[in-house]
Amino acid sequence: MTDRILLLLMAVAMAFGLSVPLMENDAAQFAVMAQRMILENDFWSLYKGTEPYLDKPHLHFWLSAWSMKLFGLHHWAYRLPAVISLWLGGYSVYRWSLLSQPKHVARWAAIIFLSTYSIVLASMDVRTDAVLTAAVAWALWQFADYLTNERWNNLFWGALATALAFSAKGQLGLVLVGLPVLAQLWHSKKWPLLFRWPAVIALGVFALGISPVLYAYYLQFDLHPELVIRGVDQRSGVFFILWEQSFERMSGTGMGTNSPDYLFFFHTFLWVFMPWTLAGCYAWASRWKQIKSARKQPESMTYIGVTAIMVLISFAQFKLPHYLNGTLPLWAVLTAPYLSVLAQKRNWVIAQKTLLTLALVFSGVLVWAFGNGSHLGVWVALVGVVALPKLWRSPSGMIWRYTGVIFGGIYLLMHVFFYPKLLEYQSGISLAKAWHKDRVGKIDAPIYKLDDQYTWSMDFYTHQPLQKMDKQELESISAGWLYLDDDPSVLLKDSTRSWTLIKKSPHYRITRLNWSFIHPKTRDLQLSHRYLVWVSPDP
Repeated sequence: MTDRILLLLMAVAMAFGLSVPLMENDAAQFAVMAQRMILENDFWSLYKGTEPYLDKPHLHFWLSAWSMKLFGLHHWAYRLPAVISLWLGGYSVYRWSLLSQPKHVARWAAIIFLSTYSIVLASMDVRTDAVLTAAVAWALWQFADYLTNERWNNLFWGALATALAFSAKGQLGLVLVGLPVLAQLWHSKKWPLLFRWPAVIALGVFALGISPVLYAYYLQFDLHPELVIRGVDQRSGVFFILWEQSFERMSGTGMGTNSPDYLFFFHTFLWVFMPWTLAGCYAWASRWKQIKSARKQPESMTYIGVTAIMVLISFAQFKLPHYLNGTLPLWAVLTAPYLSVLAQKRNWVIAQKTLLTLALVFSGVLVWAFGNGSHLGVWVALVGVVALPKLWRSPSGMIWRYTGVIFGGIYLLMHVFFYPKLLEYQSGISLAKAWHKDRVGKIDAPIYKLDDQYTWSMDFYTHQPLQKMDKQELESISAGWLYLDDDPSVLLKDSTRSWTLIKKSPHYRITRLNWSFIHPKTRDLQLSHRYLVWVSPDP
C-alpha cells in the first residue's frame, strides 16, 4: 500500500506541474513550434521562428500539436502527451524489472524512475526527452523479454518502440536502445538471434515506424534544396536524420560546442538522479565488483549498457544535462535490487538521511527567498517540527519510503509555489496577459518587436508570432503593439507616432539562477525590464 501512496504522490506532483506556465527557452520554443502546426495547418514542417528547423525529429511536436488541437492551445495540453508517456515509461520499467526481480523490487524500480528529479522536471519543463525516455524504456523491456523468452511479438514491439525513440530524438534513441541490447547479447552469447528471419521483419517494422518522420524531412528539405540551414544550402533532411545529426553533436560542427568536459555527464548524474544518487552509485560499484560473476547472470543489459552509453556520449562536444534522461530507465532497474541491501548499512543510511536533510534545507531557502513570513512559518512547522525529527528517528528499513515522501513533497512545493513565483520574472507571460486584456475593443493589429531576440512565451500565449521590424519602419505601420526591451520613453522619443505604455514587466533568464537573484535584497539589481506599447492609428 505504501508503494501505491508514493506513486500517487508523484502523480499529484506531476498533475500540479501541468498548470505551471511554460519556461523559456526549450519548452516554450517547442510549444510554439507545435502550436504553429495547428495555426498554419501544416503538420509536416518544423520551424524555429521563421527559420526551417533541422535538428530534432517530429514525434514530440506531433503529439503535442494533436493534444492542443483536441484540448485547446493551453500549456497543460502541450505537456499532456509527455506526462502520459513518462507514466507509460514507468510501467515499462516495472515490467522490465519484473523479468528478473520479485514484484516488490520491480515496483521500486518504477518508483525510482518516476520520482527521479530529472523525470519530474521533464514532466513540467517538457522537451523531446520525455517521449524519448518512455520509448527507450518500452523498447528495452520488450527486447529484454525477447532475449529471455525468444517470443517474436516482443521483438516486433521492441522494433516499433525503437522507431518511436528515433522519431523523438534521432540517432540518440538508437544508441540508448542499441548499446544495452548488444551488451545483453554479448553476455548471453545469443548473437545467432540477429541472423534469424524475425530479425529481418523487425528491421522492416523499424523502417516502417520511422517512415513518417523521413517523409516529413523529405517534404521540407529534400524537395527544397534552396533552404539555407546554419549557413549551408543543399541539405538533405533524410540524410541529416539518418547520418549527420549525431555526428554534428559529437563534433560540434552543427550546433557548436558548449562543454569540452569529458566528465560532464558523470558529475551531472549526481543531481539528475536525485534522490537516488547514492543508491545508484552503490549499485554501479557493486556490479563493477561482480563483473566476472555477472557473466553468468541473465541480466547484463543495465550495467554494461548504461556504462557504455555514459562513456560514448561523454565524447560529444555539445552536452546538456537532459541528455541523461534516456539512461534513467537503466539506472532505475539497476538500482532497485540494492535498496534492501543499503537499508542494512548504517553509514549509507546516515548519508541518505543527510542528503534528505540538505534537500529540505534547500527547499526552505526557496520558500524564504520567494515567499513571505507566513509561508516560511508553515515550512518551519512542517519540516522542523514534523519531517526532520521523524526522519532521523525512523528505522533504517523505512529510509527509502521517507526518501519518496520527502521528495514528493518537495516536487509539490516546486510546482505549486516555487515555479509560479519564479515565472513572474519571465516577462513574456505577464505581457501576453496584458495584451489579451488591452486588445479588447481595439482593431486587429500585429505585435512587433525591434530585434531578432526570441519571444517564445509571448508567442505562445498570444497565439501569434511577434513580427520583426526596424525602428525606421515604425512610422509606416498603421497601428499595433510593440514588444520592447528598452525604455520606450528613450527608444521612441523621436517618433512622431502616438504611443501608450500598456505594461512594464520585470525580466530575468530564470533557467540561469544565481544567488544574487535568489536573495530578495539583491534581486532587483539582477532584473531588466520588458515593455508592451500600443502605437495608435494615424489620425
